[in-house]
Formats: sequence, C-alpha cells, structure tokens
Amino acid sequence: MGTDLTGRNTLGNAEDGVSLNRSRNMVGGATRKEANVIAANGWFGAMASANSNTILGNFIGTDPSGQFPLGNKVGGVTLGGRHSVVQANVIAHTTMSADGRGGSGVSFSPEFDCTIRRNSIHHNARVGIEGAREPPAPVIKTVGSNTLAGTACPGCEVEIFSDSEDEGRVFEGSTVADKSGAFAFSKGSGHFTDLNVTATATDRDGRTSAFSAPGRVPR
Repeated sequence: MGTDLTGRNTLGNAEDGVSLNRSRNMVGGATRKEANVIAANGWFGAMASANSNTILGNFIGTDPSGQFPLGNKVGGVTLGGRHSVVQANVIAHTTMSADGRGGSGVSFSPEFDCTIRRNSIHHNARVGIEGAREPPAPVIKTVGSNTLAGTACPGCEVEIFSDSEDEGRVFEGSTVADKSGAFAFSKGSGHFTDLNVTATATDRDGRTSAFSAPGRVPR
C-alpha cells in the first residue's frame, strides 16, 4: 500500500493506495497487528466510494511509528458514500497535486453523513477535514492550560484535540454539548499536549464537523 515491509521505503503507485467500491468493508482493525501503512501513493491513501465502510486504526501518510512523513499526494482519506466511519487512524502529511488539487487529511461531499472520530490528523497541506457542512464546527470561547469551553450543536459529542497548527494531532478527550449547545471540558491532571486546541462535533446521526478554529493554550 505504498511502502516495503519496513514501512519506510516508498513503493507507492500513481493511483489510490486502497480503493473500496463496495459497501461494508473494513480497512485495518482495533489492534495494532491489524493496522496498515497506507502511504506515498500518487492519489488518495484510501478511497471509499460506497456506503458503510470503516477505516480503522491505520497509518495513512506515515510509517508505523506515526512519526516519519510519507504523505499521499492528493488526499489521506476520501469518502464517497454514506455512513462511513474513519476512526483512530493517523492521517498526516498529505501534499497537493501539481495543479493544486487535494491536500486534505479527510475529505467527503457535504451531502454524505460520515463519522470522523479519535484520529490523529495533522500536517496536511490544505485542511484536516474538508467537505463537512453539517453539523457546524464548534466555537471555542475560552482556553486554559487543561480546560476549554465553547458552543456546538446541542447534544453533540465534542472531541477535543491539541495541535501545533489548526488540525488535530493529539486526541485529548471528549464531552457532550448541553441542550443549549454549551460545552466545557477538563483534561484533569496535566496540560494540553500542544500549543493550540481544536474541536469537532458529531451529531446524533453520526455526522462529524470540520475542525473548529484553534484556541491558543496559555503557557
């Protein structure tokens, strides 16, 4: 899927690393042994053009350590069907094509209800999550060294991340917005890992928003 057995030497092809054109497939799994390295491909790392596919626990654009950059050229993951889930993957270092196309970690058409949860999405050329129209991204209003508060869609699960820029490299935890849309989060002991915090919202239909604008963590 783009590398040799070491996961570092590139053997990527000019097309997608993984292409799913039928429904109800899974790429990866819940354990480390099931993870795939999907990297250094000339188009998308993983493309799912049918419904109800799951992309779980893979290294998309990195080596198996999650640290060495081996980005896919046009996109990390793109979804072309409903009810797909992208969860617990590393999705990073996506570049752009020569004509300026692509560059996002995860992309999908706005009419699709896709769930994007607990991933490490970072250092992509364009944005971390592209195409999400509903629900709207959360708004972060206050940030402390290990707390934040803001607003999101009422009743939505809000996932909190920290990042050196404006994506979501480190999953910090989650909370649920109340009936008015207000949410508050405390990491407990310790500080947020990186310089900025961002958030996504996932509604009761399983639709996930784009990343919020980042809030700066006080030091």
